[in-house]
Amino acid sequence: TGLVSAKGKARAMMDLVLPKKEDDSDESLGHFLHRRLGKEVLDQIVEPLLAGIYAGDTYALSLQSTFPQFGEMEQQYRSLIYGMISNRKKSQQEALNLPAPGRNSTFLTYKNGLQTLVERLEEVLREEGVTIRTGTKVTELRKEGDRYEVGYEGGQGETANSVILTLPTYHSAELLGDHPAVDKLKAINYVSVANVVIAYREEDANVKFDGSGFLIPRSEGRSITACTWTSTKWLHTAPEGHVLLRCYVGRSGEEDWVHLTDEEIVAKVRKDVAELMGITAEPLFYEVTRLYRSMPQYPVGHLDHVRELRSNLAERMPGVYVTGAGFHGVGLPDCIRQGREAAFEAADRLTGAADGSAAKASAEGTKTAAKV
Repeated sequence: TGLVSAKGKARAMMDLVLPKKEDDSDESLGHFLHRRLGKEVLDQIVEPLLAGIYAGDTYALSLQSTFPQFGEMEQQYRSLIYGMISNRKKSQQEALNLPAPGRNSTFLTYKNGLQTLVERLEEVLREEGVTIRTGTKVTELRKEGDRYEVGYEGGQGETANSVILTLPTYHSAELLGDHPAVDKLKAINYVSVANVVIAYREEDANVKFDGSGFLIPRSEGRSITACTWTSTKWLHTAPEGHVLLRCYVGRSGEEDWVHLTDEEIVAKVRKDVAELMGITAEPLFYEVTRLYRSMPQYPVGHLDHVRELRSNLAERMPGVYVTGAGFHGVGLPDCIRQGREAAFEAADRLTGAADGSAAKASAEGTKTAAKV
């Protein structure tokens, strides 16, 4: 690749001979990758890739909370490069367990979007008799004896045996009030971002879409951080003869974008698209989506903070659980896993099963329900 100079490549290859870190203490993701692969590879390749996931400053993000597998590779193989080569073989083997259409695909999604998963989950829960309140703001969480009073905006509320908070951590902090560990929640910063969907006629775009898009290093000073060729990545998203692009703006330290008007954001995005892709035609339409305080930034030591918080909650507010994207991963699989773990823990407490039998029963295919 021409993204990295010969000197930068030589520095990255030093990873093959550098000793591993003597302990497994947490450090910043940026410091780790700089130490193993050098600054040039970090700035030109790794940072743009990771910005698409966390929109953060790699030197402020916790290694153990974002990519713990990197640290594990260093400890097991001594070299990050050796570890990646070994893990690639393992991933290829695991891909054989996927349905046939997905084995050779880098990207998978629902044809009608990720909302499909939410709608199906809601449908199943309602069939099981679960009450779901949408558009209802929770304003208070108060301990009353061995139960909890949950207050809603407008004065209504209900009593619960267990409460699982899956809110952004700053909202959970508001509900927990003067809890001694609430400062740990407030310390988790969230970055605001936005994305812009733009549609063109294929003849107006006049670009060979070979791939699924591109990423832009922070050092480029561009308005957009990445551009996904949506209609190439997902063939069903645009009719024949049309092109759909999704451009991303905003990351840690560059969040003023979300406060601009739609027209101002689109003008800056179109300028980059014209300079980088040569598309100068008027778009058929565009749509701007702002995601305020949506990307949690796990600081170094984050996992220790989470353990302390949950330990304090178990002691002072047993039956209250905090989980979600602000704790152990922002991806959909991460959030599903965390939700299941919290539900099993709550179910075990309600049924008095200290041995985690709810989780074991679920693993065996037995449905366990706990109404709160």
